[in-house]
Amino acid sequence: MGKETIRVAVDDPFLVSTMLQFIVGVIDTEQGLDRLLHQGCSAELLDDLRQRKARDLREVAPGLRSVQISISAQDLDVALHRIDRVRQDQELFEYFVLNGASRGMLCELWKKSHEEVTAMRKNLLPERSGNPGRAPLPKDPAVREAIHRAWHEIEANPHTAHRERIYQLHQRFPDCAIDSLVSTLTEFNARDRPRARQSQAKPTPIDVTPRGPSNPFGLT
Repeated sequence: MGKETIRVAVDDPFLVSTMLQFIVGVIDTEQGLDRLLHQGCSAELLDDLRQRKARDLREVAPGLRSVQISISAQDLDVALHRIDRVRQDQELFEYFVLNGASRGMLCELWKKSHEEVTAMRKNLLPERSGNPGRAPLPKDPAVREAIHRAWHEIEANPHTAHRERIYQLHQRFPDCAIDSLVSTLTEFNARDRPRARQSQAKPTPIDVTPRGPSNPFGLT
């Protein structure tokens, strides 16, 4: 999108009078007055407008036919996409809360405090707002293997954000809590096994641990 400008004629008397009152507010500031003078407005007209009562502005509004609103199309597009991203981010956060993400994971992925996460849990899940602890792994080994395979496929797209990957994984296994899915992905990590068992031979698993921080899933 280039530098297109959206221009709309304003013929509503209420909007026109409101805009005139806004201009009066601009005149009352030093920078605003200088800007209007540089645009070619006469000092006499601006002084006259500034001293008018609101009643005068309302009465003159219906007779003005040259009032326009100009908006940068690019600025509008950016602003709309920004609120969409904020809304989608909040919806995804609530989805994780509702579907069994651990408090540590939520704090890590959304950079929120424990208090913020607890407050959201109380709001969305008032009957179980505490920290429930780590969810158990799926009992069926075939399900766990399918989770590993699905994660390997999801990770193949390098442009997907980490929490979006976890969301996609949960969409494939909606009967599992998100915390249970993440625990499954880290079940072969040496640091998660008891010391006495680390020396035992284990089948070599598919490497499904994402490269990054030492605790990428925010496990607690």
